[in-house]
Amino acid sequence: MTRYRSLPSYLSRGVLASLSVTALAFTYPAVSSATVRVAAPTNPGGTVHVAPGGDVAAAISTVTPGGTVILDAGRYDAVWLDNRAVANVDLGGVTIRGASRDGVVVNGFTFKGIDNATLADMTLTNDATSTQSVVRISDGSENVTVDSVTVKPKTLSGVDVWKQTSGITVKNSTIDGTGVTGVAATNGTARAIRINGAPYDLASWPSDITIADNDLFGAGSDIINIAGATHVSITGNDIHDPQVNDDHNDGIQSFGSDDLSIVGNTFSAPGPNGPDQAVMLGPNLAVATLRVSNTYLADNLVSTWRGSGFNLGGTTGTQVVNNTIPATGTAASRGSSLVIGSSNPGAHVWNNIFYKVNAAVPVPEDHNCVNQGGSADDLKVSDFGYANATDYQLAPDSLCRDNAAPGGPSSDLGGNARDSRPDRGAWEYSGSVGASVYLGDLPFAASTNGYGPAEHNKANGGPVANDGNRARLRSVIFEKNVGVQAMSTVDFDLDGTCTTLESSIGIDDETGGKGTAVFEVWLDGVRAYQSPVLKGTSPALPMSVDITGAKSLRLAVTDAGDGGANDHGDWAGAKLICFAPGSRQLSGISGGPVVTPLPLPTPTPTPTDTPTPTPTPTPTPTPTP
Repeated sequence: MTRYRSLPSYLSRGVLASLSVTALAFTYPAVSSATVRVAAPTNPGGTVHVAPGGDVAAAISTVTPGGTVILDAGRYDAVWLDNRAVANVDLGGVTIRGASRDGVVVNGFTFKGIDNATLADMTLTNDATSTQSVVRISDGSENVTVDSVTVKPKTLSGVDVWKQTSGITVKNSTIDGTGVTGVAATNGTARAIRINGAPYDLASWPSDITIADNDLFGAGSDIINIAGATHVSITGNDIHDPQVNDDHNDGIQSFGSDDLSIVGNTFSAPGPNGPDQAVMLGPNLAVATLRVSNTYLADNLVSTWRGSGFNLGGTTGTQVVNNTIPATGTAASRGSSLVIGSSNPGAHVWNNIFYKVNAAVPVPEDHNCVNQGGSADDLKVSDFGYANATDYQLAPDSLCRDNAAPGGPSSDLGGNARDSRPDRGAWEYSGSVGASVYLGDLPFAASTNGYGPAEHNKANGGPVANDGNRARLRSVIFEKNVGVQAMSTVDFDLDGTCTTLESSIGIDDETGGKGTAVFEVWLDGVRAYQSPVLKGTSPALPMSVDITGAKSLRLAVTDAGDGGANDHGDWAGAKLICFAPGSRQLSGISGGPVVTPLPLPTPTPTPTDTPTPTPTPTPTPTPTP
């Protein structure tokens, strides 16, 4: 069945209003009989060759679904795929492959509303006067893979991933931004990879993006820039040597993201010093809906960077685990391995080796080795990377060292016997971190609710399950949620392998600003968290609770003492961060400091709303948990 999409006639100019870059005013090919492909496939699942000057889009239509289009050696004009260019926007797994990676050069490739395609084994570039990046994936495209290509932009970015896309993968590729020069390299648009959602519409953010095993360098601005995306995995990349210019040259910068995983990457950018970080996390404060939440930074190595290593400039639920960051900057002006701003609720810093840390406020930390004031040999780099046991060297008598060494201590800082594996952080962690789990996706072990059933991934509704609206807190939509009405309790069974519960809590927008409630978290029958009184007009409150070792979890919402009318509570984005089954746990093996939890606030009912009787049955009171 042929499928067409209704596509927007234009694209936004970007998330950041402050950019106002005229180069992002995109143009599109005019519709003509030459660009409309309506013929049925003649060789579905087959293979067809295209010579330079041939019609690539027409060839794709002939082999859809699932065939292969091979571009013969030579140069090709830009290829534009949308519902005007191909017979069916669902290509069903078509691969567009160059005859050789160096022998095929294509002047740009656009996927606009295209599904299920792979682009592989070619070199891609654009003209210095181009109005769009080299590879552009936009407008609802799904399951598009860019594999084993070389991208050499002459202006703008190497790969652009735009709003309403999902399942996009860039892997095994080289993106070389050194060809972007002059003003084009310093106006904030020259990135290796840019991921961009609409700032005021979180539902439009690109999702399920994978950037893996690439060589990324030479960008005029940030090498990877994220301005609105969810479920992003950046793993195993070599991120290095952005241009030296007047722009902001970070390795990875996120203005807006949720569930961002940055794991196993190497970063390198020698001086001169600048206001740059290997990883910069924090929202653009001019755009209220942009936020950076639930980021996992693990097993990364920063050999050097021009400013600092990692900078947490305003995040929620960031985990920094098992990273190695020696001194950054030049010898005359060393930067910090880790910079922590004043607002990073839910941040945890575990098992890292740092040169120095600059933290505006304390954060929970465990088993980190900080070199400042110690031996420089604790951060010696010979061949940076973990391919061989000898690549990363610590001083033989370092307490941060796990590797066996003649004459050295027999155990590390945590009391663990040394072994022959490479040092990864302050001790060898033998397990792995499992995927985060959203509570809205889990079965309830038990529940009570003020009206109707507690809801999975919706706001509280009426008398039957799954009849609630999408959860919304202060105009921000949450696809994952546990929706309740006070008085309520929702119970979950755990296996003791989870460490953190994170959520944004508040009263849903559907009450029109009415209602008052208090949110509580109970672990194994003991209250571990209690919010202040939240009103229907209160901002969403981020919360992060240590649940290490817990076997039972209860989410409770009480009515703040004034009855349950309009008390539609949202546990928005509630998720568990857990270790993979069978993994060795953090608790009980480290010698780090004990973090004393903050005292629970005592709720003081001071509502300004006059409770309005709801035209629903009066809730049956439930026992206090």
